Amino acid sequence: MHLTLETRRSATFDDVSGVSVKIAGNGLQAKGNNFTDGTISAMTLLDEKDHVLVEISGLRLNASHFSKIIDGASDLTDYLYGGLESGNDVITGSAADDFLFDTSLGNDIVRGFAGKDIIGSAYGNDTLYGGDDSDIFLFTSKFDRDSIMDFDPTGRDQDLIRLGKINFAKLDIEQAGRDVRIDLGAGDVLTLKNTDVDLISRDDFLLY
Repeated sequence: MHLTLETRRSATFDDVSGVSVKIAGNGLQAKGNNFTDGTISAMTLLDEKDHVLVEISGLRLNASHFSKIIDGASDLTDYLYGGLESGNDVITGSAADDFLFDTSLGNDIVRGFAGKDIIGSAYGNDTLYGGDDSDIFLFTSKFDRDSIMDFDPTGRDQDLIRLGKINFAKLDIEQAGRDVRIDLGAGDVLTLKNTDVDLISRDDFLLY
């Protein structure tokens, strides 16, 4: 992907297929196709016709780390997204740090494997695997009913969940058999498989 730095607060990654990621942030600096400094506060994923697929705000991402993920710092790094079709997709990363966005309307499977992955979900009842290492799971509004199959709430490889502008104290979190069920209302339910609710805390969430 090709990076264009418009200002210290905005930039765009363009792919040869026409897919682009609009970046908003602070103190952005770049050399070639990589950020060298700054933080990312928002991202918008657009298809080849500039239709908005995913919009995420309230982020605090290290810009240089993000550019390594999206631009492919190694041959194993993947930048993948599912289109807006209604089919059931399988999106698979690698052992590197991957950026995997599921925007399909179907019931999809996303596998990050090892590496510090960023996994986004929008629409459909999706099944998500972060794999080893610390991963970030991003959810838009109206993500429907998703399941994280290997969420790690504590320790060295702690995963994080990004739900948007939501007060943690108002989240409906309960034990449901061997799983943790998080009900956000309006039909949006996130299930953390084989997880103990007593291990879930504010530290597992990226909120603003």
